[in-house]
Amino acid sequence: MTGRVFLGVAVCLVALGVVTGTSALLAWSGESAAEEPARPRRVAAALQGRGVASGTITRASLHAAHVAGTEPVACTACHEVELTGFAAPAREQCLACHPEREAAVHAGVADVEAQECTSCHDFADHGPLGERAWRCAACHERPHDLDPPTMAGVAGTCANCHSPHGEASRSPSACIGCHEAQPTGHHTTQDPGTGSCLACHRQHDAAREAHARCAPCHAEREPRVPATATFAGGHDQCTTCHVAHDFTRASVRSCTSCHAQRALAAGRVGAHAVCSSCHARHDVAASARTCRTCHDRVTPDHGAGRDDCLGCHPAHPGREARALATLPCTGCHQRLAASDRALHGGARCTDCHRQHDFTLEAGPSFCLGCHATRTGTRAAVTVGKAHRDCHGCHGDDPHAPTPAPPCGTCHADQARTAPPGHGACAQCHEPHAASLRPRATTCAGCHADRTTGVHRGVAGGCATCHRAHGPRGVASPPTCASCHPRAALPALHASAGHSTCADCHRAHGPVPSGDRASCLSCHKAQTGHEPAAARCTSCHPFGDGR
Repeated sequence: MTGRVFLGVAVCLVALGVVTGTSALLAWSGESAAEEPARPRRVAAALQGRGVASGTITRASLHAAHVAGTEPVACTACHEVELTGFAAPAREQCLACHPEREAAVHAGVADVEAQECTSCHDFADHGPLGERAWRCAACHERPHDLDPPTMAGVAGTCANCHSPHGEASRSPSACIGCHEAQPTGHHTTQDPGTGSCLACHRQHDAAREAHARCAPCHAEREPRVPATATFAGGHDQCTTCHVAHDFTRASVRSCTSCHAQRALAAGRVGAHAVCSSCHARHDVAASARTCRTCHDRVTPDHGAGRDDCLGCHPAHPGREARALATLPCTGCHQRLAASDRALHGGARCTDCHRQHDFTLEAGPSFCLGCHATRTGTRAAVTVGKAHRDCHGCHGDDPHAPTPAPPCGTCHADQARTAPPGHGACAQCHEPHAASLRPRATTCAGCHADRTTGVHRGVAGGCATCHRAHGPRGVASPPTCASCHPRAALPALHASAGHSTCADCHRAHGPVPSGDRASCLSCHKAQTGHEPAAARCTSCHPFGDGR
């Protein structure tokens, strides 16, 4: 009951003060509100409002400054009292004491509510005095991200750049006012204090968005940078190589700060140790310079139209292959062979294919480049005129030469007519030189046992009766009578029983000795005839006393 009495008394006293204060305010203002357009009446604040709920309203920061400050302000100077409560002060009432705020940018906004001073200055806010007015986000969606470029490291209020009560409240302050420790080497034609910063950074953009403005700007302005300067996979943005806020050539990060790989022969070739010798600074992915730029005297011929040096010479072989100058041929030609020594009897690919000139003009002179010299168990080869075409015997695939076919493949007549024992041609002929082996120049090289016979001195030699093979020469040995007519033979040769020469003579043997044993092989009935005689021809001559 006592509380209700006190409350009623307070309301009456306040109402009385409002009436008095209102009269005094109208008298002070001189020019009545009739000369100004009528403003909507401010809604009365209920006594159960935030100020009451949070404690005595006069203890709130702004109320305390007005009511209990060095120059106290009467409640009626700001409030109109209604039976239902206090009406919030209108903007005109605030300007009566604060005329310098007349130029506030918020006075010109379309939203009538936003024009009121109390939209930002909350008299019921019990928070610290420095925080109560900066509630910009209540109307303005926060323009900055969590790490805004213009607020990094500071309190983070809009007042850092904006003056909401000034004529130029929307013009930001100079960036160097806060960022004195962030000089820039990226000067523009604008004011270097602020304009240069804003060339990349927008007032309300995140710091990271500045990276995306390099390429569009330098596509139109000098120095012009092509679109190839940035690409996914390492060079995503310009600041990968250029130091932000500096951008001088001297401050560009070295390639080795990211790329640890070594260039081919960098230790021997100075130009290979400098990345820009091959890679254009703003076209790294697809370098404009090729190996031929420096190695113009080298013209590789590696298949139809191919002259890519990097196909065989790795530009960056890596640590595990630092000494590697040329990739193995089978790195690409895997279908051809499993290794560089898997073809042509274990020869290296480079034994036949010369560097930078891979087109082969196969022929005797080319093949003899290796085969004319004895190597290991392989004998030196001398090619004769008749066998100059290596492909004729070893096939058309130099990577897998075939063994030589039988000589009869080409020399069918010779193979067909060769007598027994003469079927292996290589016994007498050297296949590559197409010549007779030294021991085959005479029949005695192989038939030494035939050199002491009765026919050793015959005119024409062995070829009179024999041939090594056809088609030329004597096909078969002639009869004895072709040289020894029966009518011309002396003594017992004329006997009918002695008409077969082979009974007593051998073509390559000596002259029959006429001993008893030889004659008795046919004349067995004469075994007891003159048993003491050693030779039958002593009595029965065949000629020449024999």
